[in-house]
Amino acid sequence: MLTTAAIQTIISGISVATGFLLAFIADPIKSSLEKRIKRERLRSALYAEIISIHSDLKLYIQLKQESKIQDIDSLLSFPCDVYQFARQDLLLFYELKESALISSLYRNVNIFSKKAQELNTVNSVELAKQILSFIETCLRKKGFKKKTLLRASKNSTPSSNALSILS
Repeated sequence: MLTTAAIQTIISGISVATGFLLAFIADPIKSSLEKRIKRERLRSALYAEIISIHSDLKLYIQLKQESKIQDIDSLLSFPCDVYQFARQDLLLFYELKESALISSLYRNVNIFSKKAQELNTVNSVELAKQILSFIETCLRKKGFKKKTLLRASKNSTPSSNALSILS
């Protein structure tokens, strides 16, 4: 027969073993969930920034065509803070399925902002329209998550509504 102390020792041993086993299983699950949440937050922030760039380009085209503002080239400094932040953690960034499209999109926007100042009004508007079309094409591609894009556009200006971009 086992004594009470022996039974308590066995129960304690089983409890400790169970605790270690649960911790061994729970830690990878926790890490996976944290990574997934980080990835979704990054995706959402990038989408919001891209929608902002889209809106700024539309405004640039409109104002440049109407010639209302002389110092319109100040609009050419597009927000890229989220993208720069994302590029600091490349492993996380490249876990996004659409990372290649996002990189290409930002590269083209950067080229546009540099070249547009050198071009005359007609050519800079045409270039802006090409970049705008490229952004819209990218956002319609399979890699971009439509639900996240629609959610990100809710906080943006009406002119950059994701529904109009996706249609």
